[in-house]
Amino acid sequence: MQDGKVTEIDVRSQRRIIDLIQVRNSSYGLVNVACIFYRKNNDEWTSAHTKFTILHKSNNAHSNLFRYEYLDVLIQSQNLTIEQFLKVLDNLITKAELSLPNLPSIKVEGAFGNYPYSFEYIQSKDSIFRLEWPANYFSFQVQHSGGSSGQPLISPKYPYFPSLHEAMKLVMNFGSGNYIMMYGYLTIFLPNYNAKINHMTISSDRIRIDIATKGAIAYSDIVGKLYAEKDGRTTQLDINFDSNFASATIGYLPYQTNVYLITRDGEQLDYRRFYRSSFKPFGDEDEDVSIEMSEYELVEVLRNGENDVVEFKLRVSDEQDKLIKSIVALANTKGGTVFMGVDDEGVTIGSFDKNVDQTILHLISSHCEPIIDVKFERKIIQGREIVLVQIPDGNNKPYNFRDQGIYVRRGKMNRIASRDELDGFYQSKSGSSRPFV
Repeated sequence: MQDGKVTEIDVRSQRRIIDLIQVRNSSYGLVNVACIFYRKNNDEWTSAHTKFTILHKSNNAHSNLFRYEYLDVLIQSQNLTIEQFLKVLDNLITKAELSLPNLPSIKVEGAFGNYPYSFEYIQSKDSIFRLEWPANYFSFQVQHSGGSSGQPLISPKYPYFPSLHEAMKLVMNFGSGNYIMMYGYLTIFLPNYNAKINHMTISSDRIRIDIATKGAIAYSDIVGKLYAEKDGRTTQLDINFDSNFASATIGYLPYQTNVYLITRDGEQLDYRRFYRSSFKPFGDEDEDVSIEMSEYELVEVLRNGENDVVEFKLRVSDEQDKLIKSIVALANTKGGTVFMGVDDEGVTIGSFDKNVDQTILHLISSHCEPIIDVKFERKIIQGREIVLVQIPDGNNKPYNFRDQGIYVRRGKMNRIASRDELDGFYQSKSGSSRPFV
């Protein structure tokens, strides 16, 4: 509702939500509602974020339910029946009112959309919402919701949150820094529990897709539509399933890999879009997509030399400070890979440090604030073993090299972050010290 009138898009969204619930009714159970309400200076309550997710009928009705009461903040997770949810939805549209059990009623004029996406259907484990299953997604932007004070939430009885924004990130399970965009929104997720992509493995000649199902759908009713491309070479294939995984041979390691799961009747189930390049050989950090490069392809990466996402290090023992600087800088920028056992010219010498992974993990825990979650992989290149240290694009920036500073990556160099870069890191952080208690 906007300016006291129900809009056409609100009516369409309500009808679409009702239709989807009817289609998926056999798999649906309760509706989880996670919300963060805060009280403004005029004693009026508003929603920092409210998230509705329809659970599978097999979900435990009493799991993950809580209520935290701070001085001017309420954080709650509760379950509604679908009938209760539809009543809440109707009140939202026709009365501009968010009315939930055991919470203050809130006036919420606004309109439906799909922000920050331009489409309704989102993949499982996307980078913003991180749902376990693909879902139809609706967002309702509240007009004039105002901003929070940024004060920390402290109570003897409840968890401590540095700010309302951090509470929103953790309670709603938002990924990376994108959660800040969703402040003041109501979000509704209608998962499709038929099938999802669990993992995708991309190698030099083959793509393997592992899937999971929940319900009556047969593997034989699922088709994977593949589009792969590298340097103008394109492959389009149908991948048929007779179990929880299937493979396709394409003959090269693609730069672009798109896979859509659909039913044989054309219903969209799940999808993945993955991109890599000669400058970022392992692509963007993605927990459910892995790259298996051949020895030849790894040699090509070494031959191309260091860049903004590739770093060479010979030994941990000789270059501890430089190694930590690189790990911090990569995590603060866009992630990357450190090749251990490779000299500055890209020549494979071999990794001779004992327990190199444990040594690096110890260095990170001792010198990085906050701790950076890295992954290790051993490879044999030209008869010598090297260790690949995979550093993610951090979701808790800025990362600090204790007693030395906050580093960023520019080209193949690590340098101290500038004032503007620091401002960018801290723009979502609170500057107030007075807590909600």
